[in-house]
Amino acid sequence: MRYILVLFPLLISCSLIQSRINITSCKFSLKSASLKSVDLSGFNLVITLNAHNPNGIDAILDRLVGLVKLDGYTIAQVSNSYKRVVKAGGNEDIPIDVRVEYSSLGASINAVKNAINRRTGNISFEGKAYVDYEIPVLGKKAFTYPINLSKTLSF
Repeated sequence: MRYILVLFPLLISCSLIQSRINITSCKFSLKSASLKSVDLSGFNLVITLNAHNPNGIDAILDRLVGLVKLDGYTIAQVSNSYKRVVKAGGNEDIPIDVRVEYSSLGASINAVKNAINRRTGNISFEGKAYVDYEIPVLGKKAFTYPINLSKTLSF
């Protein structure tokens, strides 16, 4: 009976870790980009990533951190810190709000202006997916998985 009491939390912990590590086999794609607003100091975009989970169990994503590029120029550094569960065999859209200040664009201002006028551009996301998990005795750990996506989109 004591062995069951010791093994049960360990087995639950292993299955929770597995659901978090499953993010490595998820297929990410850049689904869409939409221009929310433009004002005198900058503009707001929403970039939507899609995660497809081919696994038999759910995959958990805790946060995303990365760079958003437009036509090869870095326009923003983003962090999306709300947890998403990608169901087994399912898809999950992950919206990322992007605020771009004109004052921070530097040499990329002309590329951004041209893309806004065309309402199309090559959007890329270069970053990492973070998965947090708790290991008994060792404590809280983080696992990162690189995500590099690029697609020409209209916005």
